Amino acid sequence: MTVIVCSSEGWFINSDAIRSMLDYGAHELLVKPLDYNYFREFVHEYFRLKSIELDTSLDRLYSDLVGGVPGVFISLVEVGVDEWIRRKRLEFLRIIHYIVDKYGYNRDEVLEFISKLPTKLSLKKLDYRLYRLSEILLEKNIVHHTISDEEIAVDTQLPVYKTLSIELLS
Repeated sequence: MTVIVCSSEGWFINSDAIRSMLDYGAHELLVKPLDYNYFREFVHEYFRLKSIELDTSLDRLYSDLVGGVPGVFISLVEVGVDEWIRRKRLEFLRIIHYIVDKYGYNRDEVLEFISKLPTKLSLKKLDYRLYRLSEILLEKNIVHHTISDEEIAVDTQLPVYKTLSIELLS
């Protein structure tokens, strides 16, 4: 028997949970978000099959809210755009307050970091404070990392986190 774990969450692939599953012969498959054209086709087909419409543009869905993650798009459709954003805002604010309280970061410092993503952190001249912040945000599933020999590329898991950061800073 082979177990295949499919995930769009990079933190899960890097977690101890997946490592222990791999020890038992599981295989991991990181599902990458759809590019814009595939996402557009997916959304049109989903709307056609479900006979529904949303009161927001495809561009906003892709660029500001869910990116190309089909499962997140479906969860948004199930509750509606406004309610989904409200829930994400509450979850996001809870995480920001946790980081501020537990790790001593300034609220605006955290929001500023997220609002400027994607970014790259050099391993040769590593700013430990920013690196630690990116690790905390990774653990909280706000960002994901792509690590190479020279740098760590950091980006948001979903565009909504950058959108909310910009909104909360203004």
